[in-house]
Amino acid sequence: MTDELSTYIYNRMIEESQNYQWRIVSDSHKGAIELYLAVKLEVEPKEYVQDIIGQVNKEGIIYFEELVCFYDQMNNKIIKENYLHAIPVDPIQGVEAGYVDAFLKQLNITISTAKSQLRLFLEDEDQKEFELIWNEENMENTVETMKKTGNYSRKQLIFSKEKEESLVEQFKGETYDGLERI
Repeated sequence: MTDELSTYIYNRMIEESQNYQWRIVSDSHKGAIELYLAVKLEVEPKEYVQDIIGQVNKEGIIYFEELVCFYDQMNNKIIKENYLHAIPVDPIQGVEAGYVDAFLKQLNITISTAKSQLRLFLEDEDQKEFELIWNEENMENTVETMKKTGNYSRKQLIFSKEKEESLVEQFKGETYDGLERI
């Protein structure tokens, strides 16, 4: 039995991810399911931080955003370095629900510690950059522990097979006296 991956992730995130804001974007053109994560931290009104694209936080609030994804392993458009962690998924076989559960557990731990790590960053004037680090060893240990304790599901989760039609294809499909208008 197989389930759709983005629906499964959404339902698990609703159950387990309440300490931060998140959004799931399923992009069939990119062949990826992206999870946008945001942590809000209240700071002194005169503390400012500039992000990687040069934007400065609003007075008294810092939002730290991170991104993870599951992507079609045949897709070469995904730049793994742009994500906290990127998981390749076989487009036909999918990915085991137990692996997704372990990933989400590790993700929750990583993002939940972001607030305290961000506070430490703000207190240390010598530290110039802040980033979260994905701990692959902890991820592997979580998978192994779940397998040993019988909490690992082998149910396959797949990407949705429905491809969204591009805007160009939508225009081509409409009848305009045999002309394609783009």
